[in-house]
Amino acid sequence: MCTIELAMLSVAAASTVASFVQAQQQADAQTDMHNINQKTALENYQQQTYDAGARQLQENEAAGMEMVDRQMQGLRQASSAQAQIGETGLGGFSMSALMNQVMNETSQNVVRTGVNRDWSAAQIGREKEGIRSTSVGQMNSTTPGVRPSALAAGLQIAESGLNIYSQKKLGKIA
Repeated sequence: MCTIELAMLSVAAASTVASFVQAQQQADAQTDMHNINQKTALENYQQQTYDAGARQLQENEAAGMEMVDRQMQGLRQASSAQAQIGETGLGGFSMSALMNQVMNETSQNVVRTGVNRDWSAAQIGREKEGIRSTSVGQMNSTTPGVRPSALAAGLQIAESGLNIYSQKKLGKIA
């Protein structure tokens, strides 16, 4: 091989190696971005899920306290009604009817509070599912980089050498 063929082969090899290195760097950068995206998505998922769980716990506790308050209010109303009826000297059916009314209202208030708590818990459960779906979508929005093949680069250099040799044999290169 003369100097021109060696120069052509060197340029082809250097070009292939430069492309190989550039592709490796690009794949590494893509993988780094993918890893950052995965970490960020997981951190967001954990924080949002924790926040939703804390909110659910607070709403459960608030509903429980409200139910107790409504029961206590009902008992106070029942006691007050009983005292008023006793002061008037009435009793029997009138007292029973009034006590039933007060206790029914109290029960309805407590049940309504429980139903609202259950609806809130179901809504927060759906929010958690949405948080999970969003996080999975974010995690799947990127892929790791694909590194180039060293074998392919070597074969490309060999192909360049064979092309130069063929051109020499065909007389295209002096």
